[in-house]
Amino acid sequence: MTRLPLNVRYLLQFAALSFLCLGAHELIHHLTVRLTCGTWGTMSFWQFQRPTGCSADGLSVVATLAGPLLTWLLIWGGRAMIHHGEARAGVTLILANLPLARVVTVLIRGGDEMVVARAFAPGNVLWLPMLALTLLLFWSPVLTAYRALQHSNRLQLLAAFLVLPLFWDMLLKRVWLSAVFASHPDTIAGIPEVFLAATGVAMLLLVLLRRPAPAPQLARAMISQETFAISGAWKVK
Repeated sequence: MTRLPLNVRYLLQFAALSFLCLGAHELIHHLTVRLTCGTWGTMSFWQFQRPTGCSADGLSVVATLAGPLLTWLLIWGGRAMIHHGEARAGVTLILANLPLARVVTVLIRGGDEMVVARAFAPGNVLWLPMLALTLLLFWSPVLTAYRALQHSNRLQLLAAFLVLPLFWDMLLKRVWLSAVFASHPDTIAGIPEVFLAATGVAMLLLVLLRRPAPAPQLARAMISQETFAISGAWKVK
């Protein structure tokens, strides 16, 4: 069981972690395109494109699958962390990957999952099976996160962390960073320099906001004993 701090420090950490997780989602798309197509495509903060002449069929569909596969692995990794005693970190990792976004995109017959489904069957033939699979992947980690929360209003809190980051992510990437990218469109191997700079800022933010680890129990005991000894020697004098 855990309580989320819900202060500015934690919310900034959450936003930075979410940005990095979702950025990794797009980046693994991009890197897998290079492996399957033999040349670099292009990417932005929320989508990737294959290079001209590289079809989305056949082996290249692996590039589409790579993104959601990584995201679901991170979400289920958060679930495993909760079961291994790292409740706060696990809940944060689950929610930072915006699991509800995976469900919503499939629900409206879009997203990477439906692109992969259409590679095996045309149109929306596999929509219901893909929706069922997505809900199955979503349900267990989110339920685990809910049960790990100690807040009296944990249902409302969980709902807020599932929904509100969707709007924040859209505002940050499709409005603010998109405007910056439009004025600074330079790329390195198809990766926008703005993307790399923003990723660096998010990583720096996580490092700066990290709480220092507490001293081990033995070290604290040794410090206490040394202080007592010095104090005793001073009294003798």
